[in-house]
Amino acid sequence: MFCRKCGTKANDGINFCPNCGNALKKEKKTGTAVGISDFFRKLSKKYIIVGIFIIGVTVFAFNFKKTVNKACVWCGDKPSVEYKTSKGGKSYVCKDCSKTCMLCSKRPAKHHYTNMLETEVFVCNKCYKQVKE
Repeated sequence: MFCRKCGTKANDGINFCPNCGNALKKEKKTGTAVGISDFFRKLSKKYIIVGIFIIGVTVFAFNFKKTVNKACVWCGDKPSVEYKTSKGGKSYVCKDCSKTCMLCSKRPAKHHYTNMLETEVFVCNKCYKQVKE
């Protein structure tokens, strides 16, 4: 780096000229390539954030079950959620019945399957493994 006032060569990292004491300013790199790459880098971050948001909303919308004014097949409470059975029929289960394991009643239900009576059965991980065996 050289001093703009007197032309003396100065080491990088110092703020003032060793000869005349003039303040040394670091040269800014100018050029369109740096500006364009920064523009695309910022633009791509925005698209990534927007894309993640759209994917999240889509996943939430498809996993959200609409409640209906039908009686639960297990307890008779209303409203319930409509589930499609493996044979194409409909089964209605309230939110309370879908949260507790219907086999052991101890753990929260994480899985559901259609039983022989064409109703949805909600079970915990341990009971689900036993049923699938």
